[in-house]
Amino acid sequence: MDIIKTFISQLKKQHKLNVFALFLLISFLLWSLIKLSQQYETNIEFNLRYQNVPETKTLLGDPSKTVNVELKSNGFRLLKYGFFKPYLSVDLADANALKEDKHFLLLNQNVPKLQRQFPNEIKIGQLSPDSVIVQFGINKTKSIALKPKIDLSFKAGYNLTAPVTIEPEMVEINGREDLVDAITELETEALILKNIDSDFIEKLDINIPDSLDIINFSTTNIVVSGVVGKFTEGTVEVPITVLNVPEGVSVKLFPAGLKVSYNVSLKNYKDINADSFTISCDYNDIKEAGAVLIPKLRSTTDKVTNYQLLSSSVDYLIKK
Repeated sequence: MDIIKTFISQLKKQHKLNVFALFLLISFLLWSLIKLSQQYETNIEFNLRYQNVPETKTLLGDPSKTVNVELKSNGFRLLKYGFFKPYLSVDLADANALKEDKHFLLLNQNVPKLQRQFPNEIKIGQLSPDSVIVQFGINKTKSIALKPKIDLSFKAGYNLTAPVTIEPEMVEINGREDLVDAITELETEALILKNIDSDFIEKLDINIPDSLDIINFSTTNIVVSGVVGKFTEGTVEVPITVLNVPEGVSVKLFPAGLKVSYNVSLKNYKDINADSFTISCDYNDIKEAGAVLIPKLRSTTDKVTNYQLLSSSVDYLIKK
């Protein structure tokens, strides 16, 4: 019986506490509504956003990034500015020339124009600082070659059937002339693929230093792709050409042609013949009678890899 009485007593106390908490919450809400409905005058810090920079110019140095704005309105309207730092856009078309490429903008004289960025219920007062100074530099655009960092290794018997494709191969940059002129090439993040036996396509980010965050890039990444096929080895005999032979002189080579070994994909195997290579010797390399000539091999196609001569020299006979 005593336990039941104690339980009922605790319920009554809990009920009183809940009622008290409810009235306290209601009182707080009513007080907040009354306070927020009142008019206030306060200073809010805004981030500055510069607009209408001339197309051929760019901002130099470190122009002001923030401004304190005096705002007048009720608490409801001003409440949102307490949760995040807002932006205030200033129009550089209203700036006045100071000297050379320096210009100044009187913010307090532009209050009517700045007021358009706010609801009618919010009025702008004074701004501090009351002016900002900006310096313009020459804006330059140029194309920069990309240098992908690629490390590929293939499964035995496999290789690329054509050179790796990079898209785009160039990136257009735009910004301060001195910074743009200092950039000669751009690297990408590393791509390492091992034991490849199928086609691949990968997106790589361009490595952009923090010091270039004020430069505009036409793209910040590239796509690297490759077509992979199974390869086999082939050989073909190619005739040798002698270059720079004087008029009235003939050179006979022994042998007249050399065999070339190469790797080629099964898909392109039938496309490879003697015309896929050139072997040449230079008459100017003849130093003394009886010496041999060293042939040079070149491929006229990108469909073969690991091509090489099976002989490293040829004999010759000169007739005048």
